[in-house]
Amino acid sequence: MKITIGVAEFLGNHNGRNDEIINLQYNFDMKLHLDNVASIDDYDLLTRELYSEGLIDFQIPSRYLASFKDSLLYWNGTEFVNTPTMNQKS
Repeated sequence: MKITIGVAEFLGNHNGRNDEIINLQYNFDMKLHLDNVASIDDYDLLTRELYSEGLIDFQIPSRYLASFKDSLLYWNGTEFVNTPTMNQKS
């Protein structure tokens, strides 16, 4: 069994297009360890467009998405930590 969390981000106006939305999916196991981060087609298309305009330095989003796995932080009730943990009781 997996847990999937979808994230939609409004980017504003890019090249005259309004309401640019980027969708990412975070896929966790039942112990809340992040398995992977996946993108939706719109994200992939925008990434290729921004790369061709020289605004970002990568074309395939996999490198960028993989970096999320190492940078995800979890709240333990006191501070953010880099491993899944239960909130501490006060």
